[in-house]
Amino acid sequence: MSASNTQVLEVSKKDPLFRWVKRPIITGLIGIIKLLQKTYTEELQLHGKENLLKEDGQPYANPGLWAIKHEVSADIINIIPYWMHIAPSLRFDFRSAMRNVKRGEYGLRLLDTLVLRHFTYHVHRTSFGEGNSPEEIEQLRKENAAHFQRVREQYQKGIHAIIFPEGTTKTDGTVFPIKSGCYNLAKNEREDGILDVITTIPVGLTYDHISGGRNPFFSKIQRKHVFVNIGKPFYYDAHTQNSSESDHPWEIKAQINKYSQHVREQLIRLNTLTVAQLAGEYVLTKAEEGKRNISKEELRDILSRRVEKLQQLPQLTFDDELQGESGRQRRIDQFWHGLEYRGFMEGDRMSLEKIVIVPNLPKYKKDNALRYCVNRLRQFAQYRGDVDSVLNETR
Repeated sequence: MSASNTQVLEVSKKDPLFRWVKRPIITGLIGIIKLLQKTYTEELQLHGKENLLKEDGQPYANPGLWAIKHEVSADIINIIPYWMHIAPSLRFDFRSAMRNVKRGEYGLRLLDTLVLRHFTYHVHRTSFGEGNSPEEIEQLRKENAAHFQRVREQYQKGIHAIIFPEGTTKTDGTVFPIKSGCYNLAKNEREDGILDVITTIPVGLTYDHISGGRNPFFSKIQRKHVFVNIGKPFYYDAHTQNSSESDHPWEIKAQINKYSQHVREQLIRLNTLTVAQLAGEYVLTKAEEGKRNISKEELRDILSRRVEKLQQLPQLTFDDELQGESGRQRRIDQFWHGLEYRGFMEGDRMSLEKIVIVPNLPKYKKDNALRYCVNRLRQFAQYRGDVDSVLNETR
């Protein structure tokens, strides 16, 4: 389809039921989510809200597809309250998201039954083994297609959508390849042949899996420090299977790959620098070199040197606590306690066997949360040579 047959979808019509019926219900559900959020999350910071304004200072009028880095199954309870917090200035009418709650996650299944189904559509992960027969897999794919079409129809009402485009939380900490479903939701082909291009809003989601404290009521749950970093919205030139004869299948596939690679790169670049990354990378590097001992004072000095050098570089996002000396001290204390609790440190002595292990999926972050956090930083540094140089200078 040629560019002349595409346009950016803009919707000004609001849902008349939202103000009087939906908003009070959603407000009550958000209250439940916030209570559950305290179970899993110790701190949550939001960065990049200014990217949601156009150059003239006005919010984007068109609905968007929010493509969010996927970290843990509980991501949705961290995202929804902040999305609602941002919503009034962005003229959101309602919210829809794609979700998948797996068997065995009983707490999230209860949350799904009580709350999430009011916000989300269920997505079957056939590419990850869901479905026991070809017939069942085909049926699940049809259900996915129907839900995707429902989201596209919601765009016409000004309704935004959320998707976790990696399609999995079972990663090694890096941003995994983006599934084609993200591309398919970033466009909507109308009956008149016009292709509405949906604004894609990349959102970096970074977790510090080491430094959070234990839940005071559920001691087996270690709460996380969570960082949301909103990137700049973008558009793309779309093609569809129903395009003109000049658009061959290989061109469509190339367009999907180009779009997916761009989304992935944006999610990588929207990493938030944390103590688990900056101090953790030093710990892991020294362990890989065979060093046995390291002190808290040494880590504090390394963290300060790294942050001070990185602060001179453009377009970096930090955990707010790292910006000042007293905040860095608190983060090192929390990080050190987390290392001891997980068995990575005993006094000043490192447990090399635990630190250097390279786990297998799907239990990577559970078996070595330190390497999981460091992998995110090292992937980020591959795209930022100046960051990589600072890490090398301060080892």
